[in-house]
Amino acid sequence: MSDQKLEQILCKLEDIDMRLKKIEESCLGMDGHIGFVESIYTTLRSPLNFLSNQVNMITGTTRESLPVLKLK
Repeated sequence: MSDQKLEQILCKLEDIDMRLKKIEESCLGMDGHIGFVESIYTTLRSPLNFLSNQVNMITGTTRESLPVLKLK
């Protein structure tokens, strides 16, 4: 294999490595955001259900309760 071809392969490999690092950082940020949203939902689920049930009683409508999240 020629030196030029090897250099091209190494350059592309470095580019792929750089892109992978950006994706990993993005995934870590999304993991943090998802955890935050899940914790807020878990905290507010009961009060929202109570409020929803009170409104449903006043309006005469029926709706299901908010689902419980199955955390990993």
